Amino acid sequence: MFDILPLDNEASEVISLKKTFFWTATSIFLVLLLSVLLYRELSLLHFINLTFYIAGGLLSVSLLAMVTQKGFFDAIFLSFRTVLDRTDNKEEKKPLSKLISFDYSTLFSVGISLLVIMLAALSLYYL
Repeated sequence: MFDILPLDNEASEVISLKKTFFWTATSIFLVLLLSVLLYRELSLLHFINLTFYIAGGLLSVSLLAMVTQKGFFDAIFLSFRTVLDRTDNKEEKKPLSKLISFDYSTLFSVGISLLVIMLAALSLYYL
């Protein structure tokens, strides 16, 4: 019914920037909410700590996804599947890099932006 036109490079960058901004704002709101729920107060130190945890988790997941999608673990994964496969099934086994396919760039950019915000708050804390 509706024809979806392919986006040009500039439009996809704008959409990616909007996603990054939305998820960064959502993460900051989550940090503030967790600070109130866990510590019963809003303080700069709690904000820095929680932002570091969330940014570290996002960066870890996105970097692991990037390394996996680049094919670093394909040989190990194929070896384990070959050794542990009990059947004599000769079908083609997909490598791990083809099985795990999601866009990690948004996670990475949100993690970096949260890390920058955390470093700015940390410099404000020590001034």
